[in-house]
Amino acid sequence: MNNGMLRIALSGVTGFVLFESAGFSYLGLLCVLAGVTLGALVVAGKPKVVGSHFFRLAVDVLLVFGVSVAGGIPFAALFFVVALSVLWMEDGTLAAAAGALVVGGYAATMLVLGARGLEVGVPLGVLGAFCAVLWAMSREIGQLLDNSRRSREALDSERGYSGSVSELALSFGPVLEVLDRQRVLAWVAEAARELTGARFAHVVLLDGNNHATSAAGDLDPSPTWWNPVLQEVVLRGSRHRGMLRQPERESAGLRGFLAAPLEVSESEHNGTVVVAGGNFDANDERVLALIASQAGAALSNSCESPGGRDFATGLPNRASLYGMLERELAGGAPLTVVCFRLEGLWSGPRETPRGESALREIGARLGEHGRTYRFGAQELFVVLKSGGDRRVRRFCAWVEEVVVREVSRASGLDLGVQCGYILADPQEYDAESAVRRARRVARDGERDLTGVREGGTVSGTEEPPETLDGVVAALLEAAAIRDRGLAEHMKSVRRLSRMIGREMGLGQGEIGTLSLGALLHDIGKVGVPDSVLKKPGRLTAAEFDLIKQHTVMGAGVMGQVPHLKPIVPIVRHHHERHDGRGYPDGLAGRSIPLLARIVFVADAYDSMVQDRPYRKGRTHEEALEEIRANAGSQFDPEVAAAFLKVAATLRVERFRRSAG
Repeated sequence: MNNGMLRIALSGVTGFVLFESAGFSYLGLLCVLAGVTLGALVVAGKPKVVGSHFFRLAVDVLLVFGVSVAGGIPFAALFFVVALSVLWMEDGTLAAAAGALVVGGYAATMLVLGARGLEVGVPLGVLGAFCAVLWAMSREIGQLLDNSRRSREALDSERGYSGSVSELALSFGPVLEVLDRQRVLAWVAEAARELTGARFAHVVLLDGNNHATSAAGDLDPSPTWWNPVLQEVVLRGSRHRGMLRQPERESAGLRGFLAAPLEVSESEHNGTVVVAGGNFDANDERVLALIASQAGAALSNSCESPGGRDFATGLPNRASLYGMLERELAGGAPLTVVCFRLEGLWSGPRETPRGESALREIGARLGEHGRTYRFGAQELFVVLKSGGDRRVRRFCAWVEEVVVREVSRASGLDLGVQCGYILADPQEYDAESAVRRARRVARDGERDLTGVREGGTVSGTEEPPETLDGVVAALLEAAAIRDRGLAEHMKSVRRLSRMIGREMGLGQGEIGTLSLGALLHDIGKVGVPDSVLKKPGRLTAAEFDLIKQHTVMGAGVMGQVPHLKPIVPIVRHHHERHDGRGYPDGLAGRSIPLLARIVFVADAYDSMVQDRPYRKGRTHEEALEEIRANAGSQFDPEVAAAFLKVAATLRVERFRRSAG
């Protein structure tokens, strides 16, 4: 585009010079107009021929020759400008021809105008030397452009490989769930075929004289295990230390074979992943090697030990967890099984880079204190030798308050964590029930809510913990069915309340009661009519009076369950104000239960930052300022100060979902 504009400008200047001179002619005007037209075509980029540097230079030489002859003025400077196009010609022969054309055009111009001797020779020599320098520079520029092109191609190739690896990481997820050997083999074959672009893939696991196989692709013309060529490739590939390449090998209509060895750790098993029917490059080899490596780890699940590692984190997978628990519990050793449910890892598609990095870092930190396993997309398990309830509680608090907080700040993610643990007595638990129980405790927050002790009993009650889990789960499910946002809000208030309680130095028992009360604080809203609860506008006075009844209704429900009676004061009084202007009983100051005062602040914050149908939610900073401004009137000043201190170090926007 710049070249086109330059031509238009030079044509205009030349036309002005011709107009002012006595040698103006129609031929000169025609050449000037032709120069303007060429410039416009270059700017437009059409037709394609104007994109050729040599074509443009040839036309420029012709136009300068015509203008010079028509005006009787040798525009020598324009020949030097035209010669600059030589710089951008990558072909050396073409660049030399272009330089010769410029010199020849100038010589012809001077001869037609009648110039002779030094008047022609000196400028011609200078122009020739100038073109020679440009030709030499064009060689250097051409080399640089060639290097740049090669670098781009290499970068594109590397990006293609990275894309294949990312695709592999996502598609490897099903193997985390697999213990059956044949399903693992089937996945490996399909992944190898898809990611290398092969027409056919075959994976073979060898065990002495026995073997297991799986294939992917067009199976009709493809070789089977009994094909001698395939058997040879498999056997040679399994013994080969690196990649086995046979690009010229042909069998069953498939040309080109590539094989990578399968190594199943700590076993006598080995085998090969074979792809055929493609032009395989270095990237395909690297992808196939990665598949074979990960497949070897996954296949160990179905061989001697349920091992294997998670691709994204490098941690032992769920199969390893089950296998280890089965061995340890069968040996009669009691274990503490801890489940961590992480929140906020995946803000976009599953396995985002930031989420993967955060998960790896948390897993590495946990691994310093116990055997750590990746169980699901956002669950980690740690197995400890039983060392008492106090030790486990300290460990969980350290993970939540130190590890997750530090990783959250470093990664920029809004991370949260729920912890649940049990003492797995071999007389009471097998591997499956121990994992299921720990997951349930983490999911329902029972460790913090009710104080699960060693042996899995609930503090202060003879009732089995599963009963209490069922009651809490049923109440939460009822809230979610009525209004999904209500259930999410209740969970958010629980997390905020626990943070405030810890900041205020509450004991573990109080933290447990606070957590359960905060989790169920708005359960009475299940009994409020939809016309009021979901009204897309401000409530009337009568409707607001009806909403106020949710505290009384919720407390009434909690009072019907013996094990939930300790949280009745929280549910009933979480809307009492410090100045006595709250509801339902108009309590003031310290006559309001402390745990209810804490939930009130957490509830107010989460409600303020929510979007409502009739208003947009406030920002985090605006909500904090509102709490700060109303400390001592609406809110207990001590509780408000504790919340503001916690909120200053955490991006607590993660704790909001819906209205309160």
